[in-house]
Amino acid sequence: SFTLMVLLLAVLGGVALFGSSIQRSAIDEITLRRIPLSRALNVIIDGTNEQAIQFRNLVLFKSESIQKAAHTRILEARTDIAEQVKTLTQLISSEKGKFLLAHLLLQRTKFLQQGDEFIALVDGNQHDEAMAMLEDKLRPTQLEYQRVIHELLADQTQRAENASQQAERAARQLVLEVLVTSGVATRIAVLLAWAVIRSITRPVRRAAEVA
Repeated sequence: SFTLMVLLLAVLGGVALFGSSIQRSAIDEITLRRIPLSRALNVIIDGTNEQAIQFRNLVLFKSESIQKAAHTRILEARTDIAEQVKTLTQLISSEKGKFLLAHLLLQRTKFLQQGDEFIALVDGNQHDEAMAMLEDKLRPTQLEYQRVIHELLADQTQRAENASQQAERAARQLVLEVLVTSGVATRIAVLLAWAVIRSITRPVRRAAEVA
């Protein structure tokens, strides 16, 4: 009887451990992958917007302080984006995600190259050429770059929602399995207790009858 109870407790613990591991895996998917990816993509979006603003400032304002500030902020935005690209490369594992990331990196390279060309025109006092490049090349490239970023962000957001739903299902399943296993264990324990009591009281009763 004692051995059977130990086995029941072991089964109950195993069920809880298995369900907990599934739930933990789903939670880790959210906290260790999906949240960092979404944060990285939002930083990249902010960085591209910041560069676009500063590109416009370079052609709109001739003040040395504004020009210097614009150059600094463009460099800072690029540095921030470079760090977040590392996060994307490390964490994205799905085929669709890798495809979108490759397109994003291609557009980023194009955006950087055209940005450098634009800055060179501004620094060379080629205002008209810089303005034309901003409107005809840099702006369209920026829009395509950001379109891909948003598409990748939407994909990662959907995957985060799927992981969240999986975690919720795992939690509900864990509770159900523990309740069912506990119910079965309790029922068997009651039957065992009844059997043990009968095994004790029956000989006592017979002994009393004989006496």
